[in-house]
Amino acid sequence: MATGDGCQGGGCAPIPRPGVPSFISLVAKREVFADRIPDHLLAIGYHGSGGQICIELTGEEPGSIWFYDPEFELDGDEDPHPDLLTRMCDNFVELLEILEPIPELEEALRRTTAREDGGSS
Repeated sequence: MATGDGCQGGGCAPIPRPGVPSFISLVAKREVFADRIPDHLLAIGYHGSGGQICIELTGEEPGSIWFYDPEFELDGDEDPHPDLLTRMCDNFVELLEILEPIPELEEALRRTTAREDGGSS
């Protein structure tokens, strides 16, 4: 059954959007990290080191925010390293309060917004 958004039969494929890198797509993140981030977490943000900011969807603390650190990934059948996932805060609002702007991204956003609004950069 098609849903009109690229999903059929319960499986979804990332829908390419002009100017949107695949690392921003939640669907693409889910597929890329399926074997590393537990199903009860959803990667919602990217850290420059390759880490992922995740929100807990189900489980003991729904809505809590976690950091997935790929530096602690293990090879083989070893148990996951305890620092692979670190709890950051209680909820999304608290996450927004602790985030700091990245000047280069702010400038890129200003230029993009100015172009879309018909202004000059």
